[in-house]
Amino acid sequence: MKVLWFSVTQSLYGQNTTSHNGGGWISSLEHIVRNISDVQLAVAFIDHSSEGKFKVITDNVIYYPMTIVRSRKERLIDKFNIDSIDKDILNSCKKVVEDYNPDVIHVFGSEWCFGLISEYTKIPVVIHLQGSWPPYRNAQYPPGYSRKEEIINRWYNPKAILQFILDERRSFQRARREEKILSITSYFMGRTRWDKALTKFYSPKSEYFYCSEALRSDIMASNIKWNLQKRSESILVTVGGGHVLKGLDVILKTAQLLKMRGDIDFEWRLLGPTPANMRKFEKKTSILCRDVCVKPLGRKSAKEVQQNLIDASLYVHTAYIDNSPNSICEAQYLGLPVISTYVGGIPSLFKDDYPQDCLVPTNDPYYLASKIVEILKNEELSLSMSKSNLEIATYRHSEERILNDLLRCYKKISK
Repeated sequence: MKVLWFSVTQSLYGQNTTSHNGGGWISSLEHIVRNISDVQLAVAFIDHSSEGKFKVITDNVIYYPMTIVRSRKERLIDKFNIDSIDKDILNSCKKVVEDYNPDVIHVFGSEWCFGLISEYTKIPVVIHLQGSWPPYRNAQYPPGYSRKEEIINRWYNPKAILQFILDERRSFQRARREEKILSITSYFMGRTRWDKALTKFYSPKSEYFYCSEALRSDIMASNIKWNLQKRSESILVTVGGGHVLKGLDVILKTAQLLKMRGDIDFEWRLLGPTPANMRKFEKKTSILCRDVCVKPLGRKSAKEVQQNLIDASLYVHTAYIDNSPNSICEAQYLGLPVISTYVGGIPSLFKDDYPQDCLVPTNDPYYLASKIVEILKNEELSLSMSKSNLEIATYRHSEERILNDLLRCYKKISK
């Protein structure tokens, strides 16, 4: 069976064939699929290296590095409208489809234009859901934030105001484009009740296949699992980016409440956010990281993330919106107790008997702080949460199970 992936990353092409730091779950999935005799795999992606190669064959995989050349005029147009560059990308996609002639087209993510390829081919297209721009856009201004405030904060820089307005325009266009992609697609892959609900809303007659995401190989290959460590200082860990939707303001507020209690010695490590990322949240909340034991450590390698998770007392996820964050999945796979906001697809990541109080409302630092204290002071609860997470993550992220789910989907839609 010939399968063509349209990927938002270069997967294992080029340097990623020898290094797996930040390669993401798509490259992890390619590790699983690339040597399966039933599948002849091709991977197409946007190439920014300007090498100009149309097709490269490496380790039984055909790669299509699609180089999109834009003139100065076109780059200017792109700032106002996404249609022009989408058209060029889709023209490249059509050339790839024509050259490879696959049995199945597998598109990663509905947020990009690749899903529109189904309008130009009769080959079945399945979209593997990641996030979803319309609901993310709906949540882009959490309580205390507004579009007006973002513009006012840039009053001294007209260029920054213009850039913000243009970004907003493209964000709106992306949301409308994704709604079109969801409505014209007949097949979807996903892993949460949330993303399944979205597909049925936009495309009621579509077929939905369950297929979990592959975790980073460094995490999967680890034989080291989390153990409850008795120490004088508790370590909280959060992994993610510096975007406002990650709830970094909630972290500062929660840390301040924990500090005020006085009976919990803790350090809250942020893996991903940098001190520069945190400045706007410090300004927003009038809470400084250094005053509330919050340490933004910036981006870390997979091994560094793993070590910080193993050292942690508790993993905390504070996002305002999410589908199935791999940061939670990796923490679960290592056996950590996890407390998270109850948003999007996150509830689907936990067993039905998981303590429901550990899935908390968004933007409620008081409740979150209370639950953190309860877990840190209750060894039995921490261990039961750990056991539950380890069991479900080991089952969900089994490479054999992921491969079987994937092949089942391919075989069914190719017929």
